Amino acid sequence: PAKRVKFPPLGTWNVEEIRAVGDRITVTVNGEVILDGDIREACQGHNVAPDGGKKNPYTVDHRNHPGLFNASGHIGLLGHGPGIKFRNIRIKELPAAKTKK
Repeated sequence: PAKRVKFPPLGTWNVEEIRAVGDRITVTVNGEVILDGDIREACQGHNVAPDGGKKNPYTVDHRNHPGLFNASGHIGLLGHGPGIKFRNIRIKELPAAKTKK
């Protein structure tokens, strides 16, 4: 789970950076890293239930996430509660990492 952070008072803008390099996800909020981990490792490689059922014991919410390991897809901007606003959104494609031989 992500580290809990103390947010400034309501109405104050926050800065969040989400970096996804392969299976590694790093989330930084207001300069503080709150999550840094390998998504495939976190669910032990089981984005869907091994038995084909609807309950997945390997994910935090116990649901299947068939698109979890997709290399491309859509970006969703989500939040909690009414009145959430976004500004100055930038999406940057990172250069492909060199693989070790």
